[in-house]
Amino acid sequence: MEQKKENWINTNRAIEILVGSGIHCTRTSLLTWAEKYQLGKKVGGRWYIEKDRLQDFMKGKVDGN
Repeated sequence: MEQKKENWINTNRAIEILVGSGIHCTRTSLLTWAEKYQLGKKVGGRWYIEKDRLQDFMKGKVDGN
């Protein structure tokens, strides 16, 4: 992962952030968004989400491919 370690969160934490913000989110939704909007990376079979990019996504500042 290119950025600072503390800027990356696991998928469970990302879902907690989204749900806490009032955005309905399942694991399937998150992984679909992660691929479509480049919100994270798959490392060793697990997805990690870039916290700053997730925040931008929640604000509508991220475009899909």
